Amino acid sequence: MTACYQGVLLNLPMEKQFGYAYVVPYNTKITRIINGREVQEWINQAQFQMGYKGYIQLAQRSGQYLDMSVSDVKENELVNYDRLKGTSFNWIQNEDEREKLSIIGYVAYFKMVNGFEKTLYMTKEQMENHFMKYSKTYAKNKSFYIASFDEMALKTVLTSLLLRKWGIMSVLSYNKLINQIRQLLQLMMKRFILIMIAI
Repeated sequence: MTACYQGVLLNLPMEKQFGYAYVVPYNTKITRIINGREVQEWINQAQFQMGYKGYIQLAQRSGQYLDMSVSDVKENELVNYDRLKGTSFNWIQNEDEREKLSIIGYVAYFKMVNGFEKTLYMTKEQMENHFMKYSKTYAKNKSFYIASFDEMALKTVLTSLLLRKWGIMSVLSYNKLINQIRQLLQLMMKRFILIMIAI
């Protein structure tokens, strides 16, 4: 239920086909008291997960961006990689020909209203290493990531650029969201207790 509230508070549709946000089951370890003893067990718990389109939506709402884009990079499209000055590409214009080529990396770009612009490029190998390092589920459940690898990679390169390094997000920041959810859950718990007392 908390996962759905997060989507509502951010005003992002949760339908999978839109790609803004998802409810994803994660294995979570919990501790229960059974017959006076602590017992640990794993349960599937629904968690809110924002898609890369959701991050773009929040960034657009901030009013700080003139342009923003994210894309895969195919063979022969990377012209120059410069860690300090940015990366240049020669995009293949024929989409049918482009579709046949292998993906070698992922790129995110934005330009702000004040003129500041930034590009971040990550190779496919860097992306796989990132998933191995930061995702507990990647090694255990590669089949899920293989099925949605490109979308996860687009989200990762975009969030690395926007959230962790250079960008500005909407005033509906994640901290504000968490506080709103906490207040909402406390209110629901109070109402639940009042209902139980009345019964």
